[in-house]
Amino acid sequence: MKRLAALLCSIVLCAIALVPALRGSPTIGVVVQKWYYNPQNKIATITLANSTQKDILAYNLTITTTYVNGSTDRQEVKTDLLDRMINARLVKGTPDEAQFTQRFGNGTFAALTITDQNVSESEAPKSMQIVVDMVAYVDQTADVQNERAFAQLVASRKGELLALQLANEVTQQALTNPNPRDAAVTELKRQINVLHTQNLAPTDPQRYEETYLQNAIDNLQNAQHGLPETEHLKNLVAMRQQRIALAAPYAQLNKTTGGAQ
Repeated sequence: MKRLAALLCSIVLCAIALVPALRGSPTIGVVVQKWYYNPQNKIATITLANSTQKDILAYNLTITTTYVNGSTDRQEVKTDLLDRMINARLVKGTPDEAQFTQRFGNGTFAALTITDQNVSESEAPKSMQIVVDMVAYVDQTADVQNERAFAQLVASRKGELLALQLANEVTQQALTNPNPRDAAVTELKRQINVLHTQNLAPTDPQRYEETYLQNAIDNLQNAQHGLPETEHLKNLVAMRQQRIALAAPYAQLNKTTGGAQ
């Protein structure tokens, strides 16, 4: 965590018809409009509306499903669009910008728009109670009615930063090795194995490092065509540093006192 604290300190810092929130529920920035079930692919699609003037980066759904036989199931579905928003910023000015923007816009769940969230359901639901209990915005504020979901969101974002920083440290050290790519891959795999031996809590940022370390390994192994190995590794370090600078502010969120502002 000292490594993360040092990293964070180094960063300067279609109008739509909205249905009302469930009666008795505090106001929050995402409203559930409807849901429907497709028995062919066993997917329930939930239509959500951003009812605020702010772009949204993450949200959590707590879903209680009742089936025909009377049984119930409860699950939480968390969506974080931070990486997609960062990709939108990194692609600006490149040949891929128009295609990315056409598909994803600015990468967020934009203000006053709707989106569909797909949820797997093995059998047809009789009813679904869907509660939006955490929403995080581009302005680094968050509506929080589910403290656990909020803590896990922050931990996952901090975990990504830890992994990016570690991948850069390992890659830079490996550049002094005669076979830098193999050396970096070997060390990152060792770091993943170390993580496997630890029983990390869901709110521990290190719990979320493994996925990003594996991504770093994949990127190291996919050499850029025609580029010397050392140059490829240096490019990866530079790209990760860009991501760190863009992502770091969003690992620090301010909770609102009650719903969207």
